[in-house]
Amino acid sequence: MRIAAALLGLVCCTHAFAATFVVTRTDDPVPGACLRTDCSLREAINAANARAGRDTVQLGAATYLLSRSGADGGFTSDSGPLWVQDDVDIVGVGRTRTRIRWTHLLLRDADDAVLAFWSASPTPLDARVSDLAISHGRGDSGGCVQFAKSASRYAMQRVDVEHCRAIEGGGLSVLGSELMLTDVEVRDNVATYDGGGIKLHYDAILRGSDLAIHGNRAGRDGGGLIAKQMMLIGPANTMVIAEGGMKIAANEAGRNGGGVAVTGDMGLSIFGNHQLRIAQNTAAAEGGGLWRGPRFVAVQQQPLLVWNTQVEGNLAYSGGGIAAQGRLQLSGVEVRDNTTSGGDGGGVFMAELTGEAAILASSFTGNVARQGGGIHARCHSVGLQNVSLQGNQAIDGAAAWLPGTAFLTHVTVNAHAGKALRFPYDTACASINQFARIENSLVLSSCVSGHGAVTSGGGNQFGPSASACPRLAGVDQLQASDAVFGLALGSFGGEFTVTGWNSDGMPRPQRDFISASSGTCLASDVRGAARSDGACDAGAFEQ
Repeated sequence: MRIAAALLGLVCCTHAFAATFVVTRTDDPVPGACLRTDCSLREAINAANARAGRDTVQLGAATYLLSRSGADGGFTSDSGPLWVQDDVDIVGVGRTRTRIRWTHLLLRDADDAVLAFWSASPTPLDARVSDLAISHGRGDSGGCVQFAKSASRYAMQRVDVEHCRAIEGGGLSVLGSELMLTDVEVRDNVATYDGGGIKLHYDAILRGSDLAIHGNRAGRDGGGLIAKQMMLIGPANTMVIAEGGMKIAANEAGRNGGGVAVTGDMGLSIFGNHQLRIAQNTAAAEGGGLWRGPRFVAVQQQPLLVWNTQVEGNLAYSGGGIAAQGRLQLSGVEVRDNTTSGGDGGGVFMAELTGEAAILASSFTGNVARQGGGIHARCHSVGLQNVSLQGNQAIDGAAAWLPGTAFLTHVTVNAHAGKALRFPYDTACASINQFARIENSLVLSSCVSGHGAVTSGGGNQFGPSASACPRLAGVDQLQASDAVFGLALGSFGGEFTVTGWNSDGMPRPQRDFISASSGTCLASDVRGAARSDGACDAGAFEQ
């Protein structure tokens, strides 16, 4: 159980400001002093805790087995999780060569995470873990690692977090702190309840670059990740920021939010920076990709905000891509090829009888549901600006099902069969204003109104299938053929797939259809390209 003497020359190289504690044995004895030739991992961490200031714990090419199971309900230095109480760097020699895990003999569900970061000191922690794998921990909140000291900064680099289990946060839990994950995989972890891969709570911030959260499972909500607020604590906001490539993929939830879930009045802001992909996740109930749960206190609920993210190929009973109650904003989001297993809202499902949503500069393509193939908004107030809807499928409302208040500005609707833009009468929405307006849009699919309050704001171009859409004489135009528009799917120099057309010299009726002097042209299109030539095109795309 001793590590080769090749490391011994590195043992405890100290100077006035730091120390390096080299781990020389792989077992987990009753902890004592960390000696030059006899130092376990637990002893090295205890020694680093005893010194003020930043220290390093150095591991070699070995598997370090923890066996001293602790009592539930707290941390101790001689058993349970490796308890870090001071600033430290825990460094291995590679994720395939250095591993820290609980022994396979540990079968009971004790609160034995592998690492726990917490201190009674008011000073925040600053800790880093690199070049190793962490596995086979068990915890109440955080099966592999518990970042339990709030207002702190943590980082993991070139680390695998795998095969851990917890009641919540199967792999990691982060309490009110910032965690940077670089070249990290969080995979194959399990939460009995919520957050199969990661649990964020109380204003936590997760930053990721070359981060993969995949193959995790939750018995209830948030197969990959959950932002969770406990009742009566008050509203809080968490953030997920993709600073490089990041994917949340192939996770599973037994209830809601196969990829990501957020509960209560908690707010979650996802900054994808066109680097984040939420894909191939599944949920048994709502939100295959993302799920925003019901509020605790209506006036306190913070929104779910998603920017510059791809939501693709997810599956749930309702809300194949995204399901949200309360407040939702999407901007620069590509929602494609998501499916429901029998319910509504292939791309986005908004089920609450009250709520509001803003969908900006986004694309919905190839989503499938019973009602609302692209978008299903129960009684929400919904604003769509610079939105591309193409090739979504549903029995009713293939493009969108919008019974509440809906404003469609610079929207393109193309290639939908049957009833595409559906504005139904819904008795459940009787207390709100059931009204819709279409403006500066390009609609080649049908409109069907059940409440009779769908109007045109002008500047619309319609294909022959859209003859029942509202038109203002002399302001909107109905064309006899779809071919004149020349529409196609492509990126057209943008970050994701939209419905646009090539600059092939052919006259297009939607081109420069609205004068800028009308004051109704939005400043940019679905790709973020400027509308700046004195007139704007009908629809989401500007040539």
